[in-house]
Amino acid sequence: MDQYVDSFPYFPDRTEYEARARSVPQHEIEEAVLPEGFPIYLSSKMAWDRESISSYEDDYILKLDDSQLKEIDDALQHFKGRMRGRQGYQYNVSPVDVVVTHITDMRPPSDPTLSVRVAGYTNEDMPFHTDDGDIVSLFALGEPAEGGESQLASGWRVYNELARTRPDIIQVLASDWPIPRFNCSGTPERLLINFSRRWLAGYGDLKRTRLLSVRQAEALDALHFLAERFHISMKLQKGDMQFFNNWSILHARRGYKDGPQRK
Repeated sequence: MDQYVDSFPYFPDRTEYEARARSVPQHEIEEAVLPEGFPIYLSSKMAWDRESISSYEDDYILKLDDSQLKEIDDALQHFKGRMRGRQGYQYNVSPVDVVVTHITDMRPPSDPTLSVRVAGYTNEDMPFHTDDGDIVSLFALGEPAEGGESQLASGWRVYNELARTRPDIIQVLASDWPIPRFNCSGTPERLLINFSRRWLAGYGDLKRTRLLSVRQAEALDALHFLAERFHISMKLQKGDMQFFNNWSILHARRGYKDGPQRK
């Protein structure tokens, strides 16, 4: 019979995670096999870690020259006044997620402890997670006085480590969870990781409504701490734009502090 956790924090607690991991009988780990159809190893450039792309500044950062910046300005002037930011769920009669939102501390200075439902609307740490949609893009309008690094980790690299060391956790993640599901058509042709702790742990005045088993809690924490182990950290500067594949990359954000002139 499954045991359930009394509490499950939004931001993972390493001590609790390690205690849950130690509670798993060793024979269950040794005897576990991957679910049917799941690959033993993913061989791809998408299975990276900080060691394999230590020179990402050269390979993955594009610096725009004056002619490219002018092209962007010209395009902006062409469309300015003709269209506004699109918040739709249909494009060419097909379902899509097109969402534009402002990620900043929206709590008023007069009430910095105001309860909100989304950690992105605060200056607090955000654990590794994924969003809706295919491509996530960030545009840095400013820089904090301290912190705020954008952290990226390969979901495929996390999978490879779990497949090698803890296939029982992949069994748990691949099992049926009592949570709302989005309608999906067809069968994915490759591994996808899509999750957020907020709906399972609660956040602010968004209350936790579902119990998690000890094994489910361990599995979610394992995703975070492995992503933390393999991640790269990017300090976005004002004007930077960041794009990444939401289906293969987990992302997080360090907490930050604003200053009088930097926010």
